[in-house]
Amino acid sequence: LINLFYIGIAQVSLQTGSANYSLPIFNWQDQKSRLNSSVSINYTSGNGLKTNEVASNLGQGWNLQAGGVITRTQVGEPDDQKPRNTNDLTKYPSGYLYNTKPIESGAPVALTKYPLFEQRNQLYKQHNSVAADRELDQFSYQFNGRSGVFVLDPVSNKGVSLGDTKMQIDFELEDMPNTRTTIKAFNIKDENGLIFRFKNFFTKVRVLKNSFCDASLNRQQVQPKFENGNVYHESFFPDASIVNEYIINSWHLAEIEDALTGRKITFNYTPRMINTVSGIDIMYNGNNNYAILSHKKSDFTTQELSSILYPDGHTVTLNYGKDRIDLPGAKALASIDVLYQGRYLSKHQLNTTYVILN
Repeated sequence: LINLFYIGIAQVSLQTGSANYSLPIFNWQDQKSRLNSSVSINYTSGNGLKTNEVASNLGQGWNLQAGGVITRTQVGEPDDQKPRNTNDLTKYPSGYLYNTKPIESGAPVALTKYPLFEQRNQLYKQHNSVAADRELDQFSYQFNGRSGVFVLDPVSNKGVSLGDTKMQIDFELEDMPNTRTTIKAFNIKDENGLIFRFKNFFTKVRVLKNSFCDASLNRQQVQPKFENGNVYHESFFPDASIVNEYIINSWHLAEIEDALTGRKITFNYTPRMINTVSGIDIMYNGNNNYAILSHKKSDFTTQELSSILYPDGHTVTLNYGKDRIDLPGAKALASIDVLYQGRYLSKHQLNTTYVILN
């Protein structure tokens, strides 16, 4: 970073003081259509390093600008969560798209009643019809230098942008194996008639069950009798009683099509399965002098961009190298190759390492 400032190619925001730098890799404009695409590596120091912040596969503060993604910010239940059995408490409630109770009718009567907890060792849960989702998720998109946020309209099956844009957004619903959400694709058409399809490549999060366990986090245990001076552990585990245990939270850009000519840019991905402890919360009971360590766990399948195919014979290939220590299952990006008809035009070698302060 110091060298970037020394040679005068890094910029500093006058408002925030953050450092910003962009390295163009490949800019492409089709001669036979309105298709265009760019690949670059960007750096920003942001507002400093935050606790538990996970670096990208390029390094802390660095990001690859290529392809695109739509990411859900979940509010309440997932909007496209389709109920399997609303009367079975081991199942799950309706998402916003499948909630048959009109929002304008107000809260269900049962939601205004406080239950009588008669037994101390009994698990209580809201009835699924009462817990049906009444809040809209927000969906953030980022592709081709554009970004924004939209919500879903359950009547028209279209996205409604939260901002000034002329883009048209629609989505496709379909039941998928072992998955409780049903949006399988988003299609966005911009002002120039280009169609951006987000399909086939998902980030899927696994629903886990919270349970007490031993210190190694390998063996589940029943709730202990909390005793003076002891430390107890809890974490998250797969459970056979969880029905349709996956939720799709991100949809990755699969192709860009010029509707007039039919020419396409195609994006390919490599799936990565991530299963790691993502932080520890500590709860201390001063009256009885014991502590509970809650080990948060991330268990999901994500996608890493592997290649971009252009209709005129250009190809961008992304090669991954070392396994990441901080995020088991993921790999660090090692190089980016740009080819035309199989011949190399450029190769960018990336060297990453870990810095540990003793």
